[in-house]
Amino acid sequence: MASTIGAACGGSASLTFVTAQLRTGRGRVTVYRVTATISSALSSAVYDGRLARNPAKPSLLRRPT
Repeated sequence: MASTIGAACGGSASLTFVTAQLRTGRGRVTVYRVTATISSALSSAVYDGRLARNPAKPSLLRRPT
């Protein structure tokens, strides 16, 4: 999965990443946590001025219950 994490960083690539991970059998909770972690890291980069925007927002998956 590490090789495809970079794909979760924006636009239709995010949707492709999420869809591919779910199709390979990863659970919704796992995929949610991965994308939430990526979004959080990118939000920190925006806050620090390293990025202009967070391409991983908004989240593609609702929070699992």
